[in-house]
Amino acid sequence: MEKQLLGNYLAKMFKQQTKLILETFQFLCNIVGPSLGRVDSCMKSCIPIETWVAIALFHLSNGYTLQICGEIYGVVESTTSINVGDFCATIKKHLKPLMVEGLTTSSIRKMVDEFEELQGMPYVFGVVDGSYISIVAPP
Repeated sequence: MEKQLLGNYLAKMFKQQTKLILETFQFLCNIVGPSLGRVDSCMKSCIPIETWVAIALFHLSNGYTLQICGEIYGVVESTTSINVGDFCATIKKHLKPLMVEGLTTSSIRKMVDEFEELQGMPYVFGVVDGSYISIVAPP
């Protein structure tokens, strides 16, 4: 039987909705958990960090409104809005130094060479997956 993740999503459905495999999802939860973690009070229980991350990923990867994302995970729209903003700020704070500022001339050269070897296209440093971006060809 396939493992259920966050509500009714099976692992395959979860990957389709968030665009991440479970290991990457857990890595993100571990990275942002300490910064986003909240403490339960006598008035209310906090949203689990896994739900916070799933809501943000669901919104960012699918483009659904905050209201729809909140409804899917049982969270009100205003909380979802705060959640997504906090998640993005935390990701920027913790992952940007690893991904962007950690680049060196030699690491960029290595990526360019690997991409040329794989795809046969020289001088390519990065690409944009056009599956979510409407690109109109010039006439």
